[in-house]
Amino acid sequence: MENTVYDKKSLKLFTGKNPDWKSLAKDCVCFANAKGGIIAIGLEDNEESPPANQKMPPGLDETIRKRISELTVNVGVNVSNETERNGGEWIRINILPSQSTIASTTDGHYYIRISDDCKPVLPDELTRLFTDKPAFIWETKVVQKITINQCSQVKSKKNPNSNFFQN
Repeated sequence: MENTVYDKKSLKLFTGKNPDWKSLAKDCVCFANAKGGIIAIGLEDNEESPPANQKMPPGLDETIRKRISELTVNVGVNVSNETERNGGEWIRINILPSQSTIASTTDGHYYIRISDDCKPVLPDELTRLFTDKPAFIWETKVVQKITINQCSQVKSKKNPNSNFFQN
């Protein structure tokens, strides 16, 4: 099911005479400005896997990676070819969330993913997005658990401002 972090695109959109690169760039911006996500190229909306005889055109994954970088700003992606158990192939685009920057298309449009849809960011919402993005998000940071016994007592004693280990 398509949702906030997952979308499917037909292979036909990218193999014809006029591939829909701008729409793909818009969707990548949407995901980057939200939580990140995955776009599956080669899976139809009502299907869970590609047709068994579906093969990806050679070099399409590299073309996709290149076009996304040409049409977007502050969007990080990983593009890979995938093969299902039935032998059918599809392309996975992992879009990384833009943690402290705002993603946009190169023509200056901003979008965000809401539910299973890509919505333009309006000027009043853009101000909030600019304010919220660089904020430090405590919930996503990894905290190391180090006990007092694992700390270097030698380094601590060298610091004259620290009386942590001093007797």
